[in-house]
Amino acid sequence: MPKVIPPCPQVPENRRSGRETREYQVQIVSPLFGGGVEAGQSDASLPIRGTAVRGQLQFWWRATRGSLCTTREELFDRHKKIWGTTDKASSVEIEILSVDVPEPPRACARYAWNPGARQGRGGWRLDWDALFRGTALPYALFPFQGQAPLRFERDSQPEKFPAHFIEHGRLRLRVRFPKELHQDVETAVWAWVNFGGLGARTRRGCGSLFGREPVRTGDRCGRKGDQRTGAAIGFAERSQNVVPARSWKRCGPDPRLADFIIMLVLSPSTGDSRRSMESSD
Repeated sequence: MPKVIPPCPQVPENRRSGRETREYQVQIVSPLFGGGVEAGQSDASLPIRGTAVRGQLQFWWRATRGSLCTTREELFDRHKKIWGTTDKASSVEIEILSVDVPEPPRACARYAWNPGARQGRGGWRLDWDALFRGTALPYALFPFQGQAPLRFERDSQPEKFPAHFIEHGRLRLRVRFPKELHQDVETAVWAWVNFGGLGARTRRGCGSLFGREPVRTGDRCGRKGDQRTGAAIGFAERSQNVVPARSWKRCGPDPRLADFIIMLVLSPSTGDSRRSMESSD
């Protein structure tokens, strides 16, 4: 064995012929909750996982390009061809090249002892992080607030600590796929960045994303005249000059975001809801 181990050769840019490679610069513009290996937990060492991105792309592919399929069976067969199954590898390779999170995850709130509570006997008060304090956002973030100590004693620990979050960051994503799947992959990425997110509570604005690639109109999402196509393109175009994080904080838990996404992912061609589509994973 040599004393000095030579460096590992670089992976060829295209391992198979007839494949296309795309790289995307994506920003995280609103607080990201969860996203780690454990559900609902932020991971400082691995804040964004490739499997999470893959799951999001599959969902948004079904919500957009899935409208080209007229039956459930056709949709599932098309899904298997692109994204693979437990027996067959996916045709789409996803690689996270870099993740930049300037600040480590921090608690969204803490339980502080309030000696004046309960007529001077003392009690627990939930103090939200300065990012959320004084806004309507805690209403949308209530699943992350944890649970106060059961005992009214100053040294008691919370039954469940408030969740940690990542305030902002960016990632560089590389996707390789057969050239014939260009429209499918590009549309999935486009829809994910514009309407999806990472982590938990994305339908309430958490973990929202922003990409520098401009929104391009056209029949990207499937059939012409599809209700979701026009709504999605119009919604994204009107949002191009908006500062996402500022808008999220100002609007708070606006139910219209959730209503819009629910409308977007319903399939008028098959009558299947998002829940039935997710059952194919």
